[in-house]
Amino acid sequence: QTLDLITEWNNLSPSIDQLMISSSPDQVDRITRKLLEMHRRLTDLILQNQNSHFKEYEIIRKSREDMIFLFLDVFILFLLIISLVAYLATQLMYEHKNILKNRIQLMNELEQKNDILQRMAMIDDLTQVANRRYFNLLFDQEWHRLLREHQPFSIILCDIDCFKLYNDYYGHQQGDICLHRVAEILKQSIHRSSDIVARYGGEEFVILLPNTPLEGAIEVVSKIQEALKKAHLEHLKSIVSDHVTLSLGIACMIPSAMFSPELLISQADKALYLAKQGGRNQYQWVNQS
Repeated sequence: QTLDLITEWNNLSPSIDQLMISSSPDQVDRITRKLLEMHRRLTDLILQNQNSHFKEYEIIRKSREDMIFLFLDVFILFLLIISLVAYLATQLMYEHKNILKNRIQLMNELEQKNDILQRMAMIDDLTQVANRRYFNLLFDQEWHRLLREHQPFSIILCDIDCFKLYNDYYGHQQGDICLHRVAEILKQSIHRSSDIVARYGGEEFVILLPNTPLEGAIEVVSKIQEALKKAHLEHLKSIVSDHVTLSLGIACMIPSAMFSPELLISQADKALYLAKQGGRNQYQWVNQS
């Protein structure tokens, strides 16, 4: 259309030049109408071009908006994915924390139960002092330790005097109470963590005194006798006193590779036998130099 207008203008130019020379009304009217027609067509052409440019602009603008919206959609989707991943990670961490907490709680419960079982395996249920098995273990450990350190090791064997007569007269239930009371007195007579009271069997108890010479063991025995006297546990059927008494045998030696650990126990047993033969309610001792 632009080329057509240019062609018409070129064709009309001579007429305009002629119009400048001769001014015929018909010619002027014809040329004027022609010019008006060209002006209208030119205006339409300009408007069309403007509309075309506007449409192109709109297309470009819409394309840019679409790209922006697409980018925003992708970005929002990315944020949603990140949020979902973070949520799942949080849930997994929370579940893992609960699982870990439950496992720790279970382990603590197992440890407590294990401690109880170990205690049951080491403690005499009636007297609540160490049992014979635990005594044997500790005795062997202390013997070898003192063998290396070349230090004295004392033990005291204790036997409740006339306990069978006590049981026959007061009954076995009261006899159990008596055993428990005597065990308490024995425990209160020692103060070091390394000193151990154990039930040796029946009405017999044994006290381990590592790093203790004979004089120290005799001092412990004196405390036990004094405590029993103050407690005055009635024993009307005893042939030596009106209250519960003990016969005690003390043995002390420095462990040596030349002797077996059983020798120390054997000597304490011999001393206990001497105490019983001597009339009970007393102590005797054997010191292996």
